[in-house]
Amino acid sequence: MRELKVSLERARFDSVKRRAANVNQIANITINNTVSFNVTTDLNQNGTIDVEETREIDFAGNGVNFVGNNLNYPIIIRFDHHGFVTATNGIGTEITPNFTICKNCTVSTINAGNSHSISVSPTGTVLMTAGGENFQPFETPTVSTVAVGSQINQLVSVNP
Repeated sequence: MRELKVSLERARFDSVKRRAANVNQIANITINNTVSFNVTTDLNQNGTIDVEETREIDFAGNGVNFVGNNLNYPIIIRFDHHGFVTATNGIGTEITPNFTICKNCTVSTINAGNSHSISVSPTGTVLMTAGGENFQPFETPTVSTVAVGSQINQLVSVNP
């Protein structure tokens, strides 16, 4: 459970650090199925993501799995150069990245003692709570427009 949380945070940091803009260079997490996920980041720190820089985390056989209703795998969670998140499921639909991971349970038996839930806000903040707790919805932040000539340092830029 913590492995997924840390992997999400590392992927976000990697994309922000490298200012990844090309979809092939954006760090990501791919949830393959109920018992494994891939982490793709710039492991060798050469500034680009190479083919061999994906590692698989597999917890098959120890009773731990992703649970939820209507999970269509693979689920791909990407972080852009601002750290903002986009998640799509296996049928190409954009989804809110909220997941429950539990040990020896099903959707109907999730509780604080056997599971944890992980949620990623639109800005990429990762939250882990005890299973069975309701997520507080994250709103997309408002981005204001600054007029040209307002004496803002021209070396600073903000992209929406």
